Amino acid sequence: MAAEVKDGHGSTSTSTESSIRGEVFGSLFEDESSSSDDESYYTEETVGEGPKSLVVSLHIPEEDKVQRTLFANAVWSGSKVLARYIWNHQDVFAGKNVCEFGSAAGLPGIVAGKVGANAVVLSDYPSDHLLANLQENAFKNLNENKTEYAVVGHIWGDDIRDLLKPLGGTPGENANENEQDQTCNRNLFDIVLASECLWCHDLHENLLLSIHSTLKAGGIALITFSHHIPGLELQDLSFFEKAKKMGFQSKFIKTFTGQAMWSDKMVQLYLYSLEKP
Repeated sequence: MAAEVKDGHGSTSTSTESSIRGEVFGSLFEDESSSSDDESYYTEETVGEGPKSLVVSLHIPEEDKVQRTLFANAVWSGSKVLARYIWNHQDVFAGKNVCEFGSAAGLPGIVAGKVGANAVVLSDYPSDHLLANLQENAFKNLNENKTEYAVVGHIWGDDIRDLLKPLGGTPGENANENEQDQTCNRNLFDIVLASECLWCHDLHENLLLSIHSTLKAGGIALITFSHHIPGLELQDLSFFEKAKKMGFQSKFIKTFTGQAMWSDKMVQLYLYSLEKP
């Protein structure tokens, strides 16, 4: 039997799958560490085209200060695709409350704030440096906007109360059941974002639990991903089968083309939505 290996989120995976992950993703860190003398760099991401485009300035977390298993020291292609989709569908996000899981540098959530979201919560694993870096990016890009924003550490599947605090409000002690339902739904998110998270197969259920617990009835989650580990494509897609079992309605939206994370090869990236009934 293959041994189980702890990952950065405290869950387990088989040594076979972990070795494949190491071979595939290891080169990503080698490339990024050579891009700057101090293993840290700023990047400007252009979202959209022409005079109506948006430039987002981001600081990438330093590799030696964040767990390697978090894979946070890069702006992943799925994040760029999701940011582009948000920019091209600004009316969908205007006035909405948005939560991003696995934010890393925070590109999609920041763009949601720039297009007029009411409130944006950027969340990732509770690493001090990762969250401080995310806070820096949010302040730099959103501080002059009317959008309220917060950076919150969250482990998928754990307590969601800190994620919901920025939305404010809880049912009163004497509220009846209908009033409690209305208050709770009002203080959940309209839209949830998650990019490039599906290769963490052993965390699918935990991520779905966090999405389901924070998303209001009728809300949508937008999921982008590409297939990073050869031979495990069906495991990536099993996320949507698990989502259906939790009551979500899954819908394929679009296929994009983008650069692979560890080479110059062009790959397909996919955008799906999950709607909570």
